[in-house]
Amino acid sequence: MAEKMKTVHLNVTVVTGDGEFKPGSPVKIPEKDAADYLKRHGEVVASKGAAEKSAPKKPTGDALAKAILAAMSDLDKDNEDHFTASGKPVVSALEKLLGYDITAAERDAALATVSSDQKPLV
Repeated sequence: MAEKMKTVHLNVTVVTGDGEFKPGSPVKIPEKDAADYLKRHGEVVASKGAAEKSAPKKPTGDALAKAILAAMSDLDKDNEDHFTASGKPVVSALEKLLGYDITAAERDAALATVSSDQKPLV
C-alpha cells in the first residue's frame, strides 16, 4: 500500500528525492509528517495571482536562534555536505532549509544557546 501524501506550502526550502522546492512552492510530503512540518516551519498562504512566493522574513534574536536550531535538527547526520570537518552544520545547508541567508556567527550563536548535554548534533 502506498504511503499517503499531503501537499503543503512550507515557509522553507524543501529538498526531497523529487528535487528542491523553494519556500511557498507546493511539495508533497508524507501525511504522517505533515503536521510536524507545518508546526515547525509554518505554511505559506497563497495569495490570488501570486506566481512566485517571497522568501520568509528572517527573524532576529531568540527567534532566529530557534529557527536555526530547528533547521539543524532537519539536517542529515550521515550527509558529509551538511557538516564541516569540525562537526558544525554547513551554513549553506541551513540556508536551504531556512529560506534566507544566515552567517556562521549566527549559526554559532544558536549552537551556544544549547547546553552541551542537549546538543542536537554530533
